[in-house]
Amino acid sequence: MTLRKHGVADAMVRAGGDLRVIGSQPGQAGWEVQLEDPAHRGKRVAVRLRDESISTAGNYENFFVVDGRRYSHILQPRTGLPV
Repeated sequence: MTLRKHGVADAMVRAGGDLRVIGSQPGQAGWEVQLEDPAHRGKRVAVRLRDESISTAGNYENFFVVDGRRYSHILQPRTGLPV
């Protein structure tokens, strides 16, 4: 990883629903990351990561409506159509 090559031991990089952590938060055993439960908005679950990546996607945030029908950015692999 480029950050490690430049002497960075601990870091969190977030880009949209993608997250990569190296090392840990100061004084902690990793990085605490909270994920929102899409079925219960505002409710979160915490996970602890160290030298790992996590990626999330949800049709509850990224969607559009055409003629009253809701379309998501998540595609059904068998048909290629939005779920």
